[in-house]
Amino acid sequence: MSEGLRPPKELQLQGSEDHEDILHPLREAANRVGREVEKFAEVLDGYNPLRVTEKEERHARTIELIDQYHAIAKETLGRLREQHAADHRKKNGKAWRKKMRGIKITQETDEIDSEESDEEEFSEKLGHTTVDDMQRWEQEAQTWDLLARLVRLRYLQPQTEKPQATPVNKYSTAKELWEDFLATDELAIERKTVLDWLKDAADESGEDIDEMVQELQHNADRGDMIAHGWLHTNLQIKNVKRLKAAKETIDPSSGVASALMNTAGTELLVTQLDPDAVTRQGRAIQPEDQYFERAVWLGCYEMLRRGRSQSDVREWCVERSQVWRAVSMAGLPDEQLDEENEEGLDPESWILWRRMCYALAHNEVTDEYECAVYGILSGDSGSVEPVCRTFDDFIFAHYNALLRTQFDHYLQRIFHDNSIAATVGSFGISDAVQKHGESHSSGKRLIEISRMVPPYRRPLE
Repeated sequence: MSEGLRPPKELQLQGSEDHEDILHPLREAANRVGREVEKFAEVLDGYNPLRVTEKEERHARTIELIDQYHAIAKETLGRLREQHAADHRKKNGKAWRKKMRGIKITQETDEIDSEESDEEEFSEKLGHTTVDDMQRWEQEAQTWDLLARLVRLRYLQPQTEKPQATPVNKYSTAKELWEDFLATDELAIERKTVLDWLKDAADESGEDIDEMVQELQHNADRGDMIAHGWLHTNLQIKNVKRLKAAKETIDPSSGVASALMNTAGTELLVTQLDPDAVTRQGRAIQPEDQYFERAVWLGCYEMLRRGRSQSDVREWCVERSQVWRAVSMAGLPDEQLDEENEEGLDPESWILWRRMCYALAHNEVTDEYECAVYGILSGDSGSVEPVCRTFDDFIFAHYNALLRTQFDHYLQRIFHDNSIAATVGSFGISDAVQKHGESHSSGKRLIEISRMVPPYRRPLE
């Protein structure tokens, strides 16, 4: 047996007692699997559609069967999470820290990960549950959840009429327009259903966002202070102004500005602290502030990826004195629009806003998570793909793009006028509907695309 596959010394067999120790957990595993299979079998045994003649009752029993299977999977997942939650966070955290630091996987780190995988595989053979078991049951529960949502959507209870759409006009609120859009487009409501499922699954299984950004904030060298923006760049600007006796705002073309360098002396720093300064001046901010920026954009991306409400995103940004980011993300055409937001939606403004987000997503000097945030808001999957870690992330990026493009087309259709046509023609945008072709085959085509992109995989593949 190679050294990498050799079990730890304390697990090597020494005598008959050790054989019994090995067999005992195997029996436990067999009993555990047997109990779980038995639960599924008992539920299925109680379901016999031939015994039911009424369509309503048959429909109700089918829904109940799926819900019971979902409940069994969730119950098993809950037990496994109690056992393996810490190991799962450790495993995900290690990979996450490597990504955040930009560390390439070396042969040494590859061997360490391989040894950990071998130990986990050996533990599984002994009958113990592992993090992989937890992830499998997580996928099981999520699959039953998706099936339940789609069955309820596609197969309405007999004699149930679909709600009639409320006529819309130029005075309709954003919420009314969004609801009318979903009510009049069956494909849109199905895509939204899948998108909501992807968001909920990510929110339930994802790492705590504050923990995800913790290391980046630590590298930002600002202690527990999460507000007040670019602290280190601001300090350097003040130092240069004091040394040069400059009282006014530094002109980036002045001689004083040439002395404004980062700590390493390799890049010129911005002379102002407004959000557009980096793009406008073509200058940098201090490395510590770059970590802070990345942490904020990562947090915003994760909140959008998990379907958090606008008020949650706004609160998260305000805590970090980043009100402008909250404002830039205030145009989501979602059912989670604030209840007090009853004003009408100006279609031209929304169409223009989406195209501005697209332009920001393709800004070459921005962080990849900033690009991903604006990619989500504009419905540009290409800007989101670089930060995708799983197959689910990839599907989310494309379903989000399809739904937002559909809503854009809806607004153009019901509010068609010359000004909107001019807006559409003046700015670039990604058209996901056109990209994926006919609606009946777009899902299949999306799966085929994902298979050609190796980085996107489910955790256990």
